Amino acid sequence: MIQAGIDEAGYGPVLGPLVAALAAFQTPGAAALDLWKALRGAVRKQARGADADLLPVVDSKKLYRGGAGFAALETVALAFSCCASGLDAPRDGAEFLARHALPGAPPLGRYPWYSRGMVALALPLKADPEAVRGAAARLAREAAAAGIRPVRLAVFPLLEAEFNEAAARHDSKAGALFDLNAELILDLRRAAAAPLRVLCDRHGGRRRYADLIARAFPLAGVRVLHEENRRSAYEFGCDAERCELIFQVGGERHGLEVALASILAKYTRELFMELLNRFFQARVAGIRPTAGYYTDGRRFLLDLEQAGALTAAERELLVRRR
Repeated sequence: MIQAGIDEAGYGPVLGPLVAALAAFQTPGAAALDLWKALRGAVRKQARGADADLLPVVDSKKLYRGGAGFAALETVALAFSCCASGLDAPRDGAEFLARHALPGAPPLGRYPWYSRGMVALALPLKADPEAVRGAAARLAREAAAAGIRPVRLAVFPLLEAEFNEAAARHDSKAGALFDLNAELILDLRRAAAAPLRVLCDRHGGRRRYADLIARAFPLAGVRVLHEENRRSAYEFGCDAERCELIFQVGGERHGLEVALASILAKYTRELFMELLNRFFQARVAGIRPTAGYYTDGRRFLLDLEQAGALTAAERELLVRRR
């Protein structure tokens, strides 16, 4: 069986990408595992813990907030990247995206602040390389002992102009986010011919997803398993292509796979924000960096405009409209 989790980062900001991510594991048997328990010699379920050698695989907002905790976030992301690929940690942002981004995504050349920077973005940014190597080796040993194999760690960064286009096409950013989820599932199905169980963090207050699933997988025959206050579950496809898709409130608390997807999505978004900030800091001396969320993102835009450092064409590419 393959069990996977999907989560996102950057749903609300006015600057930077929306990133959806997937973490998938092949597990022994036909029943879903509690991966925190199965990998307990390498991971923990708390952001802070007595055993510093264990990777904190939790909701990214518990690890990294207000600029604090980035090294821990990066250590988890890169250790799992090593374990999944069997390679050393990626040397730069370009190698990270080559390893984990879906084919064809994202179109960096469209954006001056992203187009030339990923190769120059040396990794890790803040994590201790030795800590990453040690955590990755411990994780690989624990996974092998438990009969668990990381199948796919994938990210889909939807950059600003593409986000605006997708949100306009759906008349909502929720529709744009669901499309990212569907692309991640399609990518996983191409990579792994086995029954799938995919746990997603619920999209806002939405409870019913059958119509969206039927549109994304038109020949699969969607079956509603249940639609409840905090959890909705569906099944589509058959035999080796069967997929159980679950939308759970607080999904990152219910599965390590969702918590890891949250970390991968947040880490990927932060790589893009690092490039964005570096680009405009080189253009405007002393401008304070931004995380891109509404109030501070508007402050950053105002600072750029007052400095005469943002053209109309760049603003059109830079600012998200929803």
